[in-house]
Amino acid sequence: MSKISWFIKENDVYSEKKEHHAGTFRKDEKIVINMQAWNNRWGVKDAEDIISPVLSFRFDSFEDNALLRLCKVIVNQSLELPVTVKDNSAVVVIGETIIGRSNDGDENSYENKNNFIDIRLEIDIRDRDLKENDLKKMYFELHPLS
Repeated sequence: MSKISWFIKENDVYSEKKEHHAGTFRKDEKIVINMQAWNNRWGVKDAEDIISPVLSFRFDSFEDNALLRLCKVIVNQSLELPVTVKDNSAVVVIGETIIGRSNDGDENSYENKNNFIDIRLEIDIRDRDLKENDLKKMYFELHPLS
């Protein structure tokens, strides 16, 4: 079984999180969330690889899911991937296998580069008529393509 853990970048440092407050909506800026999804970070035994991973995300509120069409996903600092919105969630096919090999958790180590992916989520709400400072909850899931 794979062992996924999420890390959110704040003040240039990634911290493991189960929940994260990314900020509030303001008309003059976009929301940007930098994340890393690790498979078996600091693992001493190998875990199952995640082959052809898929990132799924959605808002908590049905009404807020209309914002999914404003989302952009960039993987590994360079590759913008298409976001497919279906029903009340968005799906991004990552494609690159995330290996589950045991590792020392160092994100800068060449040996660990395939144990995680960098994900940058951008939500561009500039010039949209939204209630400012409104709390929106999002949920993320990473799973193999099935």
